Amino acid sequence: MAILDPVSPFLALIDHLISLVRERKTRRRDYFEKIIDPLYTQFTPLGEDYLKLFRFATGALERPKRARKTTLAEIRAKREEFEAARAKLRALLERCEEDAKKRRDDDLVTFLRALVKFFTPMVLTPSIGSLSRELVNFFEVWAEGKNAAAHLERKYGYGVRSVHTSDESFKYYITQVTARQESAWYEIAGRYMELKLKYVGG
Repeated sequence: MAILDPVSPFLALIDHLISLVRERKTRRRDYFEKIIDPLYTQFTPLGEDYLKLFRFATGALERPKRARKTTLAEIRAKREEFEAARAKLRALLERCEEDAKKRRDDDLVTFLRALVKFFTPMVLTPSIGSLSRELVNFFEVWAEGKNAAAHLERKYGYGVRSVHTSDESFKYYITQVTARQESAWYEIAGRYMELKLKYVGG
């Protein structure tokens, strides 16, 4: 049985959507049907996989200490699987947000910002591009200890050790970030339905 690749069609779709946004000639209904709806439809499996990553991370904390480096490798692999798709998505969101501001469509801007928030780090640092990158950083500290923490502090400029000095504080971080992701997920779905009613009437 062939394994479906959710990333390649998503990348192709985003390239197509970026070209549509650049045209700046799209009518309201077409804007929804050609841009917002396909974006949400393709985002859904990508977002679900992102949620699975953080749920996996939550469960991984219960593993024995000897399994930490293996767990770190699994977290890295899961993150890298969708890294290209997320970079493309960010490019599209930036384009769409610029266009929505010019249209003065506050509802659309809010929807796009909810999508951006889904990938935004909890500890805001300009050099860290995504929440999953932050997750990997913290897992490196959890698995590899003080040397990893010192390296990350030099590289990214924030106090990893001060945030995650114990298993208890690390579990708190994972719990909070997973809860935030699930909340953002429901917000995105709600914003999508509001836009559907506004643009096409249901």
